[in-house]
Amino acid sequence: MNSAVQLIRQKRELIILLMILAFSFALRMTFIHVPLDRDEGWYGYLGQEILRGAVPYKDAIEQKPPGIFYIYAFIAAFLGKSPESVRLFAAFYTMFTVFFVYRLTRYCCSEKAGLWAAFFFGIFSSGPLVEGSGGNTEVFMVLPLVVGAYLFLLWTDNRKLPYLVGSGIAAALALVVKTVALPLFLLILGFLFFIRATEKSVGRAFVDMLFFLLPSIFLLSLLCAYFFYHGAWEDFVYWNVTFNKAYSQTNPMVFISRLTSRGLQVSSEHALLWLLALPTSIWLLLRDRNYKNVFLVLLVVSSFVGVSMPGKFWPHYFIPMIPSLSVLAGIGMAKIWDLKGAVLWVVIPVILAAFFYTIKIDYKYFLIYTPEEVSINKFKSDVFVNAAKVARYVEARTSPSDYIFQWGWEPEIYFLSGRRPPNRFCTHSMITLSRNPEEALTEMVISLLQRSPKYIVVQGGRERWLGYAELSDILARYYYPEAVLGGMTIYRFRNI
Repeated sequence: MNSAVQLIRQKRELIILLMILAFSFALRMTFIHVPLDRDEGWYGYLGQEILRGAVPYKDAIEQKPPGIFYIYAFIAAFLGKSPESVRLFAAFYTMFTVFFVYRLTRYCCSEKAGLWAAFFFGIFSSGPLVEGSGGNTEVFMVLPLVVGAYLFLLWTDNRKLPYLVGSGIAAALALVVKTVALPLFLLILGFLFFIRATEKSVGRAFVDMLFFLLPSIFLLSLLCAYFFYHGAWEDFVYWNVTFNKAYSQTNPMVFISRLTSRGLQVSSEHALLWLLALPTSIWLLLRDRNYKNVFLVLLVVSSFVGVSMPGKFWPHYFIPMIPSLSVLAGIGMAKIWDLKGAVLWVVIPVILAAFFYTIKIDYKYFLIYTPEEVSINKFKSDVFVNAAKVARYVEARTSPSDYIFQWGWEPEIYFLSGRRPPNRFCTHSMITLSRNPEEALTEMVISLLQRSPKYIVVQGGRERWLGYAELSDILARYYYPEAVLGGMTIYRFRNI
């Protein structure tokens, strides 16, 4: 009899989980036609160039770790170069994150908590204000983060080495996608040392720490060897370390201002998560404290540290906080679900009010806005809509072998049109921000004269950047304005 009841419960749990996954996927499909934003276009451009044999940082510049470029290379190779390809792949990918949020929470608490956590993550990670349905680095980074945390907690219970090494592999993969995964490393290493220290086995702690770090050491060694072999070592170090170190330096007042304004904007979309997660954290620390619960609470803290590392607080930077908040919210909701009496009648209306507040903020994005209106309202600009129009215009009037060049911030033009730039500077800023700006300027001028891109797209408001005077001279000599789309002037080569 007990086995039959257990089987029914397992089937019910599986059905509910599948329903959560289906609903989460459907939410993301409402944004499948939304134009790519700048960052997505940048990664797509790098992925496109990788398929053409380019070496990142040397032949095509970006300041993120290389993992995201190869993800986009995979998308371009097997799904195509379109917003739909990126959105579809990101949606499928995120379903694995939903599943592992469920597994992590179920393991630490209960099946009910796991299902609630999966439900919360599935909904709130698709939020338009946090840019959750897109293909930014954070969307791809959170899966290995959650898997790494889950495998580490499995190791803490049975001390099987494959779990610890698997956790290290997952953490290494997250770090290769974006360096803000680093706080998870520190959290796991700290817990690992603490656990062994309480067992009076400090020597064993260092051995375990080595096994956890081995995958990262191995992967970093492979990357260093690859870029060194291809003559891109200095570029790899500059764009991943030197540049990002300068990029993250922010005045304390500006830091606080950005955190307050952008943090409140994104948090308003996740009011229910915070409403459930904060009291749950306090309850776990005061009333049900054990190493698993402390780890889950500190997982929120470490994810916030990662969010803060760049110092910019763009909306998608907050995505890594959603899994850990969803875990705590799921645990809290499971506890509330078991409440009896008058307390339940007080708590439930508050939860429903927070949930409907999120619906009030987001419903137009899901139900009313067109894909173009989603982009315009989300970014308060039509620049990405116009970039897609420019890409279609250029693609229709060029052949795949033609070069194009855009002077502006929109590398998605290259990805969407399937055309390549004549040099490695996919945005105007990369010339000024290079290791040697004067050499970069010379390289740009020579490439434009030698390869004569069929079209040059100039985005307004970029006249003060290094290289614009030289570009203007080339335009005056060899190009004529053919069209203007959304503040972007499209110049065509004269064929002389």
